[in-house]
Parts: sequence; C-alpha cells; structure tokens
Amino acid sequence: MKNLCLFLAFIILLPKVGKSQMCNTTPTNMGALTLTSTWQNAAANSGAKRYWTFNATAGCTYDFSSCNSINTNDTYLRLYSGTNPLTAVLQTSNDDNGPWCTGTKASISWVCPTTGAYSILLTNWSCANISSNSILSYREICAPPYNPCGSIPTINCGVLTSLSVVSGNGIYNPPSTTCGFSTPGKEYIYSFTPTVTGNYQISQPTSFGYIDYFYKVASGGCSGTGWTCIDDISNANIGNASVNIALTSGVAYYILLDPESTTGGSVSFSITCPVPVVPPANNDCSSAISISSLPYSSGVVSNNNATDDVPTSTSGCSTQGSNVWYTVVGNGNNLTATTCNSSTNFDTEVRVYTGSCSSLNSMVEVTCNDDYSSCVSSGLQSSVTWCSQVGMTYYISVGYFASGVGYGNYVLSVTDGVSCSPLPIELISFTGDLMDNNSVLLKWTTETETNNNYFLVEKSLDAINWSSVSKVQGAGNSLYRINYSTIDNNPIIGVNYYRLTQVDYNGQKKSFNIIAVELTIDMNKCSDIFYDITGREIDITTASPGIYLQKCGKDYKKIIKTN
Repeated sequence: MKNLCLFLAFIILLPKVGKSQMCNTTPTNMGALTLTSTWQNAAANSGAKRYWTFNATAGCTYDFSSCNSINTNDTYLRLYSGTNPLTAVLQTSNDDNGPWCTGTKASISWVCPTTGAYSILLTNWSCANISSNSILSYREICAPPYNPCGSIPTINCGVLTSLSVVSGNGIYNPPSTTCGFSTPGKEYIYSFTPTVTGNYQISQPTSFGYIDYFYKVASGGCSGTGWTCIDDISNANIGNASVNIALTSGVAYYILLDPESTTGGSVSFSITCPVPVVPPANNDCSSAISISSLPYSSGVVSNNNATDDVPTSTSGCSTQGSNVWYTVVGNGNNLTATTCNSSTNFDTEVRVYTGSCSSLNSMVEVTCNDDYSSCVSSGLQSSVTWCSQVGMTYYISVGYFASGVGYGNYVLSVTDGVSCSPLPIELISFTGDLMDNNSVLLKWTTETETNNNYFLVEKSLDAINWSSVSKVQGAGNSLYRINYSTIDNNPIIGVNYYRLTQVDYNGQKKSFNIIAVELTIDMNKCSDIFYDITGREIDITTASPGIYLQKCGKDYKKIIKTN
C-alpha cells in the first residue's frame, strides 16, 4: 500500500508534457461560426471538448482566443483543415499566451493558405475535457480582393512610367502560348490612346526579371482574356524595332504588364511612338556638334533614327550603332565624357577618336566604354576620361552598345579635370632674404622650362589678398638651369608673404608655394599715425577690426586690429 501511495504521488508531481498531442476522443460539435471583422464570443461549458467549424478564404487572417475564459482555466486551441478534428490535418495550435492572451489562456492568429472548410478545437491543456466554463473569441480580417482593373492610369508617348510591383499572385494568367511563358505575378493595366496610326514599341530601361507585355482594344472591356502579346522583356531592354504594336489613331487601348514571377520589385517602361525617319543633326562625323566651352551638357536628346557611322579601327569595346558625334578641343587637362545620369534610358557606348572625318576609317580611337559600373542608375550608361593634348581636336561618338538599331534618350556631359600636360617649368627653389636696407631679395631657380612666357612675383599681408611686386620675363623653352631674382623695396614691418606665379604663352598660370619674410624695426621710431591698406590716414581707436599700417620712420608696420 505504501508503494502504491508513492507511485500515485509521483504521478501527481509529474510536469505537464505532451501539449502538442492530438485529441483521440470525439469532441462536441458546437456548430458553424460566422466570422466578421469584429471580435465575437461563443460559450463552451465545462465537462467536454468543444469544436466549431468555419469557412475560410485564402489570404484572410483568422484570430481565435480563450482569453475571456473564466478563472484560471488552462486551455488549448488547435486549428484543423476540414470539419472533423479526428480526421483533419492540424494547421496550427497554441497552449499558453499566443498573440492575444497571457498566462495559461491560448490564442492563435492564422493566415488561410487555401479557401475551404476548417475547424477550431478548444480543450484543456492536456486535451482533456474543459475543467471550467470557457469562452471562444473569434474574428476574420480580409483585405479587398486584388483587382488590376480597379485603377487604370493613362500613359503617353515617350513618358517614362515607374511602378513598384507588389509581390504575390495576380488574378490573370494569359495562356502561356501567348508570350511563351506563365505569368503568375500581380498585373498592372494602363490606358493608351495613340494620336497617329503606325507601329509603336515598348521600352523598359530598368532591370526586373521577366515581364510580359500585352495589349488589347479597351472597348473589349478590362478582364483577363483577349490579350495580344507584345514582348517578354528581361532586365534593362530598350525594346526592338522588330517588335511592333500596330495601333490606330484615336482608338483607346489597354496595356497589360504581367510578371513571370511573384517576387515583386521596381520597374519603369515607356511607349516609343512612330516619328518621321529624320536622323539627328549630328548623325554624321562631318556634322558633329562643336563643344566650345566646358563644362558642357547636351540636355535630354535622342539618337532615334541615327545611322551607323563608326570607324572600322580596332576598338577596346565591342561594336557600336545608331551613333551621333560631338567635337571638343583639348586643353592639356583630363577630360571626361559621360552619359551616366538618370535621363539616359538605354544601353549607351561612348568612344573618343582623333583624326579627320574625311578619312573615317583612319581615325584613331583614344578610349571607349560600354558599361560603367559606377553609374548610379543601372550601370548600362558609359563614361570615359582621357588626357587631352592642348589644341588637339577630339571626336566623341555616342551610340547604342551594339551595331544596328538601338535608341533612346541620353544626356552627354563633358567636364574639365586636372592638368595632365607636362609641367611648364621645373622649379628647384624660391626664397626671400631681408637685406641691410630693409628691402627683400627674392630668388628662384628653374631646371627646365616649356612655353614659359613670364613670372609674376606677388606680395600679401594676409596670404589671401595679393598685389604685384614685379614681372620677370621667362626663358620660353629651356633644358638648362636658370637663376632669377627681383627686389621688393617696400616691405611692411612684420610678416610679408610672397608667391611666384608662372604664365604660359597661352595665358595658363601655375602658382607655387608661398614663402614668408619678416621685417622688424626699432619701435621707438613708430608714431601714432595709422593708415588703412589703401593709404588713407585713419583714427585707429574708432576703426573697425582689420589690417592697418603704422608709420615707423620711413617704414610701415602691419597692425591687426581684432576689436
């Protein structure tokens, strides 16, 4: 008997286990629930397991809880597919807490994967009968059904339309034989009315998996049937002149975008409308647009209808087509020509040549680029930088990355960079020495000189504002060491700053490091007479903060007033 008591005590002290076990006895059917978006309650008396049936819609969220149950009843909720918990498949369950309760009450929030009949079972935590009165609370939350016909924006020729494709399944799936593939993604429909009769094309300049494009006459109604395939486009594709949509002026059409995947993302597209076949003004090398000053921007222009006009010389890129031309004269600096901007909406290639348009195939390629990875838009635009020679004419060819028809909008920018020409002079030294008569001897030495017209020696009191000391003629071109000097006979008492500037025959300048020379004097020679930097006598006690000169004998001392 003692052993039996110990055994029973052991059983009583066992912790709760098996909370996820299935219930193997028939529960009581409490009937069908009608769920709404408002919480409702159903009573479940003690002494039995209780279950309810309900119909659920795919994509809707269903919330169940026993949070309102009486006392400390330790409840368990199980949700099954089908109407019989003994034979149905368990979808989800909860013993304690869940999204709506605390403690030993149970709650569930579940998204229905497939429309159909389901059941919800309420028991004690161990799947036993309910030990005290319990309450089942329930509700249904459903978003409006997806309808691509609910809002149909209007689009126009040549205007880029950008949209965010929401992930998930759509409701249309034109037959796979239409464009060749299944299109389970969410659909987007637009209205377009052409103003002229002719062939139109779709252009998608952004990267986005595969999207199938369809069209149909709008008078046929907005639905999932009757669509004609235009093209299935992947990634950044400018379309193709061989994929035409024959549209009639004044007739309203629907344009359908239907992704081949359900992952979603961002995409842009536009409709290219028929235009008279007129090539751009700078279609040929001989009609190249001259860039007269830098920086330069072409503005938003198109290479539509441009012909292939490319030298046959070996290229660092592949091929080029539908190209147009620009010219720029080198200035000895690094020049950059780029289509890397958000207004360029097709896969460009930029090339730079020297030579003559009269002998196109004899032109020499300086540099080229097809895809420039640092472009913030898509990486399919182009950018080149080259060291330009002074006076050299460069021809810039902008076109599609491959031969044949490839068109779109672009902006060509040409900018000026740092000098890449040989240094006009090679400076060895630049020094300043204070002489006995309080003048300053300035000396400099060059190792070589190229096109050096003259030197400017300048002086400043603050290393910001400069005035000329002297102009010294340069040697022009020299491969030998040459010594130069000049004298400043009017230095100011205090620190005098000097800089040396070299000037080429073409007017280009280069300044070198600043040096400082300090002039001191016996302060007993200084008077109470002060001047501003223009030489006008002033009252130093009422003058504004700034730099002034104090008369000290035949010299002047720099005074910096701070308040």
